[in-house]
Order: sequence, then C-alpha cells, then structure tokens
Amino acid sequence: MTSVLCMEIVKSLFTLAAAGLAAWVALRLYFRQKEYELIKQRYLEGAIDIVAAEVEQALGVVNHNWARCLNIIKAYRDEKTLFDIKELSKGFLELDSSKFHRVPHHRIGNLIGSQLIWQVYQCAMAFAANSNTVITKEIPETIRVKLTTTLIVTEPEQLAEALFRQLEEMDKESHKYASFTREMHTLGLILETERLSFKKLIKLSGRAEVKDIVKRLKTEFAQDLADNEKSA
Repeated sequence: MTSVLCMEIVKSLFTLAAAGLAAWVALRLYFRQKEYELIKQRYLEGAIDIVAAEVEQALGVVNHNWARCLNIIKAYRDEKTLFDIKELSKGFLELDSSKFHRVPHHRIGNLIGSQLIWQVYQCAMAFAANSNTVITKEIPETIRVKLTTTLIVTEPEQLAEALFRQLEEMDKESHKYASFTREMHTLGLILETERLSFKKLIKLSGRAEVKDIVKRLKTEFAQDLADNEKSA
C-alpha cells in the first residue's frame, strides 16, 4: 500500500514538474516574442522605415516636379512668345522638408554604431530641397524674365537647351540617393528576417553585413560628407 502511494506521489510530482516546465517554456517563448515585436516596432517600423520613407517621399516629389519642369521647358521652346506664362506656376507639388526624425536617427545610430545614416540623410534632404527650389522657382523665373523683360538676350532655343542640361545634371546626381534607400532596406531586412534579442541587437554593429552597409555608404557619399565637414 505504501509503495503504491509512493508511486502515485511520484507520478503527481512528475505531472506537476511537467506542467511547470511547460508553463515556464510557454512564458519564455511569450517574452521572447514580445521582445522581438518590441525590437521590430522600435527599430524597424519606428526608425529605419520612417527614415527611408521620408527620403523616398522627398525624392518622389522632386522627381514629379522635375518632370513637370521638363514639360514647361519643352512647351516654352516650342511655343516661344506664345507660351502661356501662367503655366510656370502650375503642376508642382509642395516639398515638406521640415521633419528631421531625431529619435529614429538616434535608434539607427545605436544599431550601426555610427551617425553615418543621419549624415547621409541630411545630404539627401538638402539635395531634395535645393533641387526643388531650382526646379520650381529658379528655372520658371528664368523663363518668366525672358518672356517679360529684355534682361536675357539668349535665344529661346539656346536658353531651353541650357535649362535641359541643368535638369539632366540634376537627374544624374539624384540617382545616387537611390542607393541610400536600398541600403536602408538591406538593414531593415536583417530585423525582418531574424528574431533578434536586445543582447544580439547590441552586437549588430559588429556584424559583417552591417559593416558592409556602412562601408558602401561612406564610399558612395564620400564627397558629400567631405563637403559637409568643410561647411560645418
């Protein structure tokens, strides 16, 4: 009778232990999942995605306005004095470059162990703002002055050709900023595909693929970064 009772007690203890172990494992998995979701929310959705989307949106506005400006120059070249001056202010989108997203940049800086993303972001937004001013203000104003005054003596065809070249150079320069959004996507992909913990997150900047991202950006934007240091 005693042995049977002992067996029942042992079985009960094993059952309790198994239940406790299962509960501990479930709780550990739960907290790991919450940790992963927090990392993804904070560093991917709340940092990388925000910065990449901001640059992409700004360059998208510039690209739209660039195409509109190109059409204006073509119309001016073809119509000359018959060109409707009201067209110079039509069809352009507003560029909002007032957001700097400091917190997302601090998070990204912690991820890669460098403020390089912030520096390149500033270059990209400065390019967008400066290019947009030329596209929506300076070039239309040049055409307006030509049409309404005698200050510009250049022939319409020659003036249009010079403005076309200016837009072409601007377009060429904009291509490198596509590499910025591509590298941001590459960085984000690490957080999307791996269930990183905070311990692993601290060591992320030492990983080869992250170092490669930093190296490629430094190479691509070496001149821009050097110019910024000189003007600082």
